[in-house]
Amino acid sequence: MKLKVLFICLAAIALFSCEEDLDSVGVSMQPDKDKINVFADTISFQASTVKLDSMYSKTIYGLLGNIQDPSFGSLKAGYMCQFYAPEDGDLFVDTVIGHKIDSVSLSIYFSSWIGDSLAPMEVTVHPIVKKLEKNFYTNLDPTKYCDLQTILGKKVYTARNLNIPDENYSPDNLKEIRIKLPAKIGQDLYDEYRKPRPNAFSNLEDFNDFLKGFYLKSSFGSGNLINVYESHILLHYQRTVVGIDVDKNDSIYVAPTNQRFKVTPEVIQLNMYTNADDKDLLDSVKNPDRFFAKSPAGIVSKITIPIPEIIAKIGKKKLSNAKLSFSAFEKEIWDYAMPTSSQMLLVSPDSIVDFFEKKLPPNYVTSYPALNLGNTYNFGNISSLIKKAIEVAPEKDLELLMIPVSFQSQQTSNGGSYYYSTQNFLYPSAVAFKKSAELLRMPIVYTDSDK
Repeated sequence: MKLKVLFICLAAIALFSCEEDLDSVGVSMQPDKDKINVFADTISFQASTVKLDSMYSKTIYGLLGNIQDPSFGSLKAGYMCQFYAPEDGDLFVDTVIGHKIDSVSLSIYFSSWIGDSLAPMEVTVHPIVKKLEKNFYTNLDPTKYCDLQTILGKKVYTARNLNIPDENYSPDNLKEIRIKLPAKIGQDLYDEYRKPRPNAFSNLEDFNDFLKGFYLKSSFGSGNLINVYESHILLHYQRTVVGIDVDKNDSIYVAPTNQRFKVTPEVIQLNMYTNADDKDLLDSVKNPDRFFAKSPAGIVSKITIPIPEIIAKIGKKKLSNAKLSFSAFEKEIWDYAMPTSSQMLLVSPDSIVDFFEKKLPPNYVTSYPALNLGNTYNFGNISSLIKKAIEVAPEKDLELLMIPVSFQSQQTSNGGSYYYSTQNFLYPSAVAFKKSAELLRMPIVYTDSDK
């Protein structure tokens, strides 16, 4: 009975304590000289939609196609690429009969897509006439590198191969788009290979000077965007094969074969994305209740935190916690709606060049990660970032960017994990965040202790 009474008393004390004013919660169990006063408050901040001039997109993967989204606008994608040739490899190990390349084709393999799999699309191949530079940003002008008046090949395709019966079709298999190119491309390459070294095959740089690459442009159609897994060219020719016939006698026969040149990390692929309806997303008057982030369009969210207001509120007290989170609208429900971005990075604008070029992981001091959990993106405690801003530029508001990204993680021996690398998210995605005075508030905690 005594235990029951004691429990009721303790519960009453706890309930009374919860009703105290949160503006000043003292730690009264300590002696007065060691007492720490803890204060809680909220800070309003601003959020808007901005467009980056370009995005860093160094990758051997690409997007190809054109999609229209009624809420987030259009996205059109293509890419320019070089091909890899081993510097010390004997590429044509078989005798090319008649030293003749019969045909050349370019294959695009893709693993997935967004949009209508039956939408008719067309890809056009143009020659690159000026050697590509290692500028992996998406604001490139292809006319500076390509001859758009010359079409080497084109192909109309659908993401779903209609030549494969439904009973034999698997969505998990790699799909191929094969485009016929002029045989002269391969013949010129083979003739150069036959020359005594030094020739175009002496090193990779010379090879890419000789075969500068191709621009793959989405030239017709709307409603589908494929995720390109691999691109390569094939030189088709005849070779002599020595084998055994049915009577177990030596036999010589002619067989078709090919030599492949792939896009690899050693060479350059430059991805380009075009968005036709950015102005609507950037217009805060048209979108008073929301702000956006869209990939790979360079549409990101700008967060403005009032540092002078924080300083005025906390004075010389020590900021210990500042939790930042955002609520998003539900993804629209229709067949070809853009996926929602699952990972976000919070970082200052002047850090993004180094951050993405070096593929840095978030350090939880100047950059923070967030995952989409129930349409909420929670960056946790960003007080280190705010304290740094107070120290460096107390008179200025702190501007941050919230960017769709892809984090690469590693498992630890104790079952946990950590992020070791970050890249711009280069797959179609979009998020509409809620923009209301109630939601754009950041709870802060600060103390009057220097300990």
